[in-house]
Amino acid sequence: MTTNKELLPRQPIDSVAALAVTDDGQSLVTANHQTPTRLLLRDLRTTETKATFSYHPRFGSARMLLAGATLVSYSANGLKAWNIESKGEYPDPMAGWTSISDASLSADGQWLAVAVRRIEGNKRTAGLITFNTSTGQKKLLIYDGDFFKITIAPNARSIVLYHQDSANNNARFLLFIDQLTGAEHPVPLAKDDAVYALAIAPDNQTAAVALRRQVQHQSTFEVSLWDVEQRKQKKVLGGEYDNISYLRFGPASDILAGWSSRSLVIWDTHSGRIIQSFDGYFELESVCFSRDGRFLAAGTRDGNLYVFDLKKRALARQWRLLFPVNALDFDKDGKHLLCAAANGVIYIFDLAR
Repeated sequence: MTTNKELLPRQPIDSVAALAVTDDGQSLVTANHQTPTRLLLRDLRTTETKATFSYHPRFGSARMLLAGATLVSYSANGLKAWNIESKGEYPDPMAGWTSISDASLSADGQWLAVAVRRIEGNKRTAGLITFNTSTGQKKLLIYDGDFFKITIAPNARSIVLYHQDSANNNARFLLFIDQLTGAEHPVPLAKDDAVYALAIAPDNQTAAVALRRQVQHQSTFEVSLWDVEQRKQKKVLGGEYDNISYLRFGPASDILAGWSSRSLVIWDTHSGRIIQSFDGYFELESVCFSRDGRFLAAGTRDGNLYVFDLKKRALARQWRLLFPVNALDFDKDGKHLLCAAANGVIYIFDLAR
């Protein structure tokens, strides 16, 4: 494999906004910045384009999800999903809904969960759409108010949402749903609490919640771990941080990364202690784990690329590009890091060099 060199020709007008290596490690999916969004499935070794998928958001840029054979592109106003093996498109789940709040895929790509909303006059209605990509089974649950965040467990049994109920004085809840039994368990939050990020660990038993608390006109941020089955908070993770907008567990569920545009925090989920905390990064753009959980990579808008060795708990490598880092992913073996830069080039870095 080519390393520390350009993987794809320069595409400065249509730069790569997102990338992901497929589960088999043989292919790479990229999504561009422009409208319409163009997603390319490429052979990772030859860079040959094997398929092209297109999505036309009416406004804003699209986000991308990839798990198993399922590829999803969505924005606030719509969603498209495809099977990258058959190249077929799945039915549109959005009929009758105004916009999307969030979406999440199970680890094998067989379940897609989408939080949607509809506005009719002064009435706001929230919907949870679950879609089985193997069987075509679709289910819709309807609630008053809004959903703002959603995450589905890797095994697809549990779903956690952040719900604001307009029929109940805009009360705020964490809503736990068991897909196997159909049971729904709302857990009340304080009046001014706001959930910024959700994630369920690969063990399917632990959820992470990033919460902003408003007390006497002062905001504090808290990241906590919850027992998904019991719907109870297990522990609040240590440290002080200004804002956490994204959460992601490591493959073994023992590490949790939380980040915003200007900070990155890495916790040991067993002790609840911070392993490393990095503040002052200029516009942190992308964070990813290697599949064996050994490394965590972070890229910034000012062109810095960091790789942390989580076993040694130290910075392992650092590179500086002349262009912002848009997206990152490790190859299947965790020996190479793929980096999409804003100059329209995807670089591959050899971690052994």
